[in-house]
Amino acid sequence: MPEQLPKIAFLDRSTFYDAIAFPVARFAAEWQEHARTTPDEVLTHAAGSTVVVTNKVKLPAVLLEKLPKLKLVAVAATGVDHVALDAARRLGIGVCNVRDYATHSVPEHVFAVLLALRRNLIAYAAAATNGAWSRAENFCLLNWPIDDLAGSTLGIIGGGALGQSVAKLGAAFGMRVLLASSAVHHRAPAASRSSRYWPRGMS
Repeated sequence: MPEQLPKIAFLDRSTFYDAIAFPVARFAAEWQEHARTTPDEVLTHAAGSTVVVTNKVKLPAVLLEKLPKLKLVAVAATGVDHVALDAARRLGIGVCNVRDYATHSVPEHVFAVLLALRRNLIAYAAAATNGAWSRAENFCLLNWPIDDLAGSTLGIIGGGALGQSVAKLGAAFGMRVLLASSAVHHRAPAASRSSRYWPRGMS
């Protein structure tokens, strides 16, 4: 009887664009993708899995305890607050996340929002589409303030890869950047700031 391949179950593939390709495992394995997984479906979708990949699906202790073959939870993002870390450590289940996750897209989105707020882009776009701008008596519509990012103060909590990337963009815009980070955070090596991993047999 052929040896059964280890199973990798992706619980919520639909949380990513279809165009995003995920790497093939470096070992022979059975790959299963589920578009989404409700709390009641976790045990069914993850049954017999050696590795579970999750983005948003919660994995509390009561579920981890019912997955005896599970060796690794791979979080397809940065935050791991939806995984019961204490239980995973107790059960010898490794937990890892994505290092340097979205270090371009997240900071760029931060500044897309900042620019929209400082320039009141949403209000002015609405005025352009609903005719308020064309009905204005002056050439320029000045119903809402338009402010610059340059010279303003940007406060960032967290000095990891994303915080540092946002700080760099803030400096490029001429902003006064205030970066708040814990002392432990500063002392931690770059890899440990952005990932957590507990192989079996390690505390």
